[in-house]
Amino acid sequence: MSDHFTTTGRHAGHRGESMYIDARPPTLHHRTREPRRRPAGLVFAGLAAAATTVLLARLFAGGPIGLSDQGDGNRLLCSLGLRQGNPYNSSTTDYLYLIWYDHTWYGEDCGATGTGEPYHSTQLWLAWPAKWLTHALTATDGLDLRVLGVICALLTGLAIAAVAMAVPLRTVGRSVVAGALTLIMADGTFAGYLISAYSEPAGFVGLLALVAGVLLYLRHPRWWGLLLVAGAAAFTIGAKTQTVSLLASVVPLLLLVRGPPVIGRLVVSIALCAGTATYLGAQPERFTVQNDYTAVFVEMLPNSPDAAADLRRLGLPERWTSSAGLPVNATGSAAYDPEFYTFSAHAGLADRLGVYAADPSRLFGMLGRGLDGMGKLRAIYVFSYPESAGRGPEATECRVCVIQILWKNTFGKAAALLVAAVLACAAICAFGAVSADRRRRAAGGTGLFLASAVIAQFWAVMLTEGASDLLKHMVFANLLCLILFVVTGAALATFREPVERDPDLTYARAFGHNYGRDLRT
Repeated sequence: MSDHFTTTGRHAGHRGESMYIDARPPTLHHRTREPRRRPAGLVFAGLAAAATTVLLARLFAGGPIGLSDQGDGNRLLCSLGLRQGNPYNSSTTDYLYLIWYDHTWYGEDCGATGTGEPYHSTQLWLAWPAKWLTHALTATDGLDLRVLGVICALLTGLAIAAVAMAVPLRTVGRSVVAGALTLIMADGTFAGYLISAYSEPAGFVGLLALVAGVLLYLRHPRWWGLLLVAGAAAFTIGAKTQTVSLLASVVPLLLLVRGPPVIGRLVVSIALCAGTATYLGAQPERFTVQNDYTAVFVEMLPNSPDAAADLRRLGLPERWTSSAGLPVNATGSAAYDPEFYTFSAHAGLADRLGVYAADPSRLFGMLGRGLDGMGKLRAIYVFSYPESAGRGPEATECRVCVIQILWKNTFGKAAALLVAAVLACAAICAFGAVSADRRRRAAGGTGLFLASAVIAQFWAVMLTEGASDLLKHMVFANLLCLILFVVTGAALATFREPVERDPDLTYARAFGHNYGRDLRT
């Protein structure tokens, strides 16, 4: 009867139909009406094209810029049969050399200096097609770093667009996020790496892809999101060994966020850890020794109240206190001592942590030194121009320095403010992470993920090589921190968005919310 009445009223336009509709709760009526949305594919393509265009203009307008090689480039690119195009017996550090020529390496000259052990990085996955394209498109026999820069800019633009699309905001909000991330990556702190022989670009792309994956997985905890997070984490960790600290944030995320079955999440987590262990084990042993040496003689001993006591605690000769502060290859280095072959057995990370555990107050000094390094943001001792630019040796560029100026005027003058800023972002994101709204949960949870990743990366740098090349090594901690600020802004913006209830009733109840009435309606 009521169905007949409703149908009749609907066709005849009776007043009863109007009364029938008005009797429904208006909030539910409006909740089912979705706003008109632009096709996601077009928005993604537009954001990616805009970000890539800005980055390419940043790198090439007015002449190419990049980063000179401080010695790390050869160990990476020699495995592709390449040598740097600097004149014979000249320094590689003063200028950016854009061409790496084909070259046949023999014995111990390639990889880890003096051993021939190969250096592994996912950056080679980007450099190899760049070398192929250089051969295909130019007359150069080798690799033109400008070609590599185009590939890195394209991938970075795509990763920026992926993060923007994963942010649970509308098109305007996503555009703001994409613009902020583009401004960060275009800053002189990061842009130069895209045209260089370093492995950081793969890490940048991987970090952005990881953030996009975490945003998507926290909003839609499904198998594809789980694998996206694990894959992006593996790619990023494979770029540089220092990014292994990401495991401290990724593994808890995979295990604790409800979604795929627990056994599946556990298997993926174990596979990620096992793959990381294999990657670390395949890296040159010589680099492990050099890093341990730096952690002891460049970071620990020069800042120790009793260097001899530290060496005794490590089981090393006290006479090595004379090497405190000396690089591994310097005259007087303990590395030239006949007993140095015993060093690695006594100076691993676990051994060094034991020294700091005996006097935890020393970590405060380490914290201060690390924050001072982060406050400087950019490693100005890595130079930007090729010789043809006419700028002279050891010149650094500053075409886009917005982030640098803001950062140095804030954190450069009071590095402790950086701790307050990270903790404030974590508090804001924690408030969103416990929300009943899926959008707020995703943005807030991603902010907490980034805050933990910043902390883990900071201590990974300080407890390994520490003061050695500190500004350059803090590049990932700085980038994670800047992305955290952007995601925190997005988390705040989600509170202006309509509430997005979780359609899975069981999942919703697990968080203590009863949406049964809404879902039944």
